[in-house]
Formats: sequence, C-alpha cells, structure tokens
Amino acid sequence: MRNAVTVAGGVVLSFLLLASSVVVVGHFTRGGQLNKDRSTLSEGYSSVRAKYGDPWQLMSQTVHLYEFGVQPAIALIVGGLVGLFSKRREVVLGCITALPLALFALAALSLSAMAFSLAGSYVLLAAFGAYVVRAYKNRRTTAGMTKPTG
Repeated sequence: MRNAVTVAGGVVLSFLLLASSVVVVGHFTRGGQLNKDRSTLSEGYSSVRAKYGDPWQLMSQTVHLYEFGVQPAIALIVGGLVGLFSKRREVVLGCITALPLALFALAALSLSAMAFSLAGSYVLLAAFGAYVVRAYKNRRTTAGMTKPTG
C-alpha cells in the first residue's frame, strides 16, 4: 500500500513539476518572452531579430534548456521522493514515476531516436535518484545501530 501511494504521489509530483516548469521556463527565458510579445511577432522577422536576436536560435536554446536541464532535474527530484518514501524496490518505482517525463519527451520529439534516448535517460535518472536517496537513508538509519562491545 505504501509503495502504491508513493508511486501515485511521484506521478502527481511529476505532472505538477512539468506544468510549473513550462510556466517558469516560459516566463524567465528570452525565448519565452519572445513568445509572449505578440506586438513584435506581428511586425515580422526583422523586428523580432532586432529586438531579440535570431528567433530560431532562441527557440532552440529554450528547447535545449528544457530537455537537458529542467526535465533531468525533475527526474532526479521525483526519483528522490520515491527513494525517500518507498520500503523496497525503489529503483523500479523510480522508473514508474518517471514515465510521465518519458511520455512527454516522446510526444514532444515525435518518436525520434533522440526522443527515445532522452526518455530512457529520464527514467534512468529517476531510478538513480531513488537508489541514491534510499541508500543514504539506509546508511543513516543503520549508522546508529552498532553492536555493543564488551
């Protein structure tokens, strides 16, 4: 029962972090600001280039930031949550909770080879995060249980 609640919480956290990261990346990056600036977009390519630089490069930078920075961080956070609350099989549970990230990567990149490699790396990062947090938790728990000598 505890593992089921942990997985459900991890999946919900994964969706919440995905949604909030889209808002944060859109708000704090130049590519996101370009997307929100409707007056500049309606004026044409030359005005966009004068104000923001090359728009294609901005979009590419924003996508790379999201794929190689934000989503791996979400995978590690979700995996860490699973490692913190699971009783056993934390690696498998970490993989399960990273599935929303993997599906998002597959959908965003149209099932390309890059999408499959990113999806797999997100799942592995979540499993790694779960394993590391669980190992740290076990080490910390058993550190105080030494056998009395004498």
